[in-house]
Amino acid sequence: MDFHGQIMNIRMLDDISIASVVTDGGNIEPSAVHCYKTGHHDARHAAAKVAAEADQRIAELEAQLAAANARIAELAAMNARFAANPEASF
Repeated sequence: MDFHGQIMNIRMLDDISIASVVTDGGNIEPSAVHCYKTGHHDARHAAAKVAAEADQRIAELEAQLAAANARIAELAAMNARFAANPEASF
């Protein structure tokens, strides 16, 4: 699983219970649990965005490495052909 997926699957603490505080007017105010969950959500998404960028950069670097390795293999083959027949013109 990539970094983005790992971060998005981070679980909250298991011992958090859902609770709300009702004011005298009947309005529901966010409790500490709600604030915790909102903060967890926001932090997880912010970290996942950074991780997605890192995953993309890693993929780019892997592609560049593959291209460089392919070029090295070409040059090694050319060198082997030249070593086998130094009089030949390439």
